[in-house]
Amino acid sequence: MKIWTVAAVFVTMFLFQGASEANTCNEVTDEVIRKHLALDTFTVMSKRELNGLCEVFINTENRVLSFYGNKKFLISGEMFENGGSLTESMLYKINKSVLKSSISEVESCAVFSYSPAVVKTEKTLYMFTDPLCPFCNRIGGEIKVLSDRMGFKVKILLLNVHGEKGREKCIEAVCRNSVNPSFDFIEYNKPEWKKSGTRKEFVCPKGTELVDKTDKLSEKLGIDSVPFFFVNDGRHVSGASIEDVELLFNAGE
Repeated sequence: MKIWTVAAVFVTMFLFQGASEANTCNEVTDEVIRKHLALDTFTVMSKRELNGLCEVFINTENRVLSFYGNKKFLISGEMFENGGSLTESMLYKINKSVLKSSISEVESCAVFSYSPAVVKTEKTLYMFTDPLCPFCNRIGGEIKVLSDRMGFKVKILLLNVHGEKGREKCIEAVCRNSVNPSFDFIEYNKPEWKKSGTRKEFVCPKGTELVDKTDKLSEKLGIDSVPFFFVNDGRHVSGASIEDVELLFNAGE
């Protein structure tokens, strides 16, 4: 599943060598962006000269959007070169930086932690999951096995993507852990409690507050699908591929 959706417009352009490329991004000021996009509120996340244009990434209403142009125009889209997306590559770098700088907020939203018998790395795997997500439930057990083999710690955040029923189960998981700490990541991964109705003792203020807090954090980080994983340096992957998760620990910094 892909996150941080960027509006895609495929544009073929013949660029003429005229004005100095070095000045292009200097001319794409906040005022220029505001004028062309008719936006009042936005944050510029990245600007760089690229193939004669200025590439600009902005964040508006927790959406990251890319544009290409100069002081006269801005095109919403994605730039490709030699079979690869330059836009997607830069977007990954931006999101990597945002995730890395948000570790403390992520830690404060973690519901469960899992630590293998032998810890072999300082890296921690952060997992956003939903109790009613079948893909999350499939990979949950695999994450424990991978953690035991590779020696990394895991911290789990509950992000509801299944409506009111999903929200109810996220709250229940937090409250079950509060009532009985033995309801840990291993117990969370068991399917029985996810299928049963929620009892009153498993509906608590702490659960509601933490689920709401995680929801707001996910909006800030642009995470709108689960499962989603990242490690301390911000490298990340979405989807239920255990091979992709393992690469977060095998890949270089």
